Amino acid sequence: GKTMNMDRNALKSIEEAIEAHVPDLLNRYASFRQLGTSDYFDPNADPNDQAARRDAMEMAKNNMIKKSYAHETVNKACFKLVRYGEYPSALYAAGAATTLIGADGFATISLSRAFVTETILSLALGDVVGA
Repeated sequence: GKTMNMDRNALKSIEEAIEAHVPDLLNRYASFRQLGTSDYFDPNADPNDQAARRDAMEMAKNNMIKKSYAHETVNKACFKLVRYGEYPSALYAAGAATTLIGADGFATISLSRAFVTETILSLALGDVVGA
């Protein structure tokens, strides 16, 4: 069936909520975020300043939501984005969910399913190599 168009303000809010769970520095699919910029990106920062990069990464790790089942909320956002045909943002959300699941240190069937979700979304975007 035909997908609906998501309001851009709603999409931006969902993406910001995803980053509130998993900072973009920790999300390997952060480049698929469509709107807004990461709270962890300073456009005036010196890209060669390794200490600043380390500090930002440490802050990101400290700010990631680490509660049990936090990935479920991000997965709900992912599925909503898929329903609206917002596949790049859905892959961004899937990357965040995978990061959350992987952060608990246990390799589970949930982690395996998270990788499958990323693969399917990559294929939906036409990225066979990335999948």
